[in-house]
Formats: sequence, structure tokens, C-alpha cells
Amino acid sequence: MFEDYDKKKIGLVVLSAVFLIIVLFLIFSSPKEVSNIPVIANKYAVQLEDEQFYIPVDNLTEDKGYVGNTGDIQYMHGSTWTSFHISGIYRGEQFSKAYYVRDENGDYDVLMAIGSGLNPNDGIIQGYIVENFENNTPYAYIYLDEDWRKKVGDTNIIWGKDLDRIKAFEWTKIGNGVYMNRIEDDTARFAADNINIREGGIFVGDITIEDTKEDNNGGWTAIKLE
Repeated sequence: MFEDYDKKKIGLVVLSAVFLIIVLFLIFSSPKEVSNIPVIANKYAVQLEDEQFYIPVDNLTEDKGYVGNTGDIQYMHGSTWTSFHISGIYRGEQFSKAYYVRDENGDYDVLMAIGSGLNPNDGIIQGYIVENFENNTPYAYIYLDEDWRKKVGDTNIIWGKDLDRIKAFEWTKIGNGVYMNRIEDDTARFAADNINIREGGIFVGDITIEDTKEDNNGGWTAIKLE
């Protein structure tokens, strides 16, 4: 009698173990849904799983700004709307949002682009600038990608009402192949009673203060915010 009971008990243990093994097998061998949670997600940048980045302008400016249809930033300071215009210069050639050439097959080859999306591995020089007022003090967040670091190299930030302030861009990595610097902008650039009235700007590129005062752009590469 006791032998039959022991046999039944052993049989139940074996069946339970087999059942557990099957369940674990199904769990770990089942196809996994690919997560769409960003690799990096913070105030300054969002990196997706395909290694592309976008700059969350709304989060960065605490919902005071957004990227408009033209790529410029629409921004509200107090009760006044303004637009921060961003443009570029590629080896002395000015452009609005992208600089491209045609190859021998007639296809367009983009060499440099400006926008809130950055891909550090596509061979295109990319950068962006976001202006934001924090406790009534203007700050600029400057983004450059790995292609910029490789193809442009040493880069200066020049800013102010008279474009008389300069510092070297520091390659502070905030993600894989994306770099950001934050500077305090010159309050004197902005009229006290109207943000739409302003002078000077911010230049970021392989330039000097003297270069910014030349009309021919001197063959340098930069982005600028006005």
C-alpha cells in the first residue's frame, strides 16, 4: 500500500517537473515583441533603436517652443511669439536647411543638413541650435553629430549682440555620436520689451570672430541662429 502511494507521489513530482520545463520552454522560446522604448530618453535628446536621434524641443523648452514646418523654432516668451531662424554655410556656400550636390548619375547627394533629427552614421554633417529662456535668461543648446566632428573638426561657438564672444565647442557626448554644449546667450541681444527685436546671433563652425564679419564667408562651414 505504501509502495503504491510512493510511486504515485514520485509520478506526480515527475509530471510537475515536466510541466514546469514545458512552460519555461514556451516562455523563453516564444517570439519577443521588439521594444519601441528609446535607448536614451531625456530632456536633451532621444535616441531610437536604429541609432537615430531627435531633439525634443518641446521638452527642452518646457512646451514654450516647437519645430515649425520650415524647421525653424516657434517660441513663446511671456505672451509674445517669435521664430528663431536657423541656417547653414557649407564651405562658404549658404543654404537654408540642406546643402546638396548632384552626382554623375544625376542623383542628389546631401552633404550637410540642419534639423532636430540627427543621424551620426549617415555621412551627413548635421547640427542644430535651440534657444530657451530660463528664469528670463537666454540659453542656447548646441547639437553636433559625429559626422561634424570627423569632417569639420575643431569648432568654435561665437555669439553675442556684437558677435564678440567665443569659446571652443566641447565634444560632450550625450549619446552615441551626438554632442551638446549649453551656453548662456547675451541678454543684450534682445530688446527688453519685445523678443522679436534682436541683434547679433550665434555661429557654430570652423570660424573666428573675424570670419563672421566677412561678406564672402571665407570658405568655412557653420550653422547660425538669428
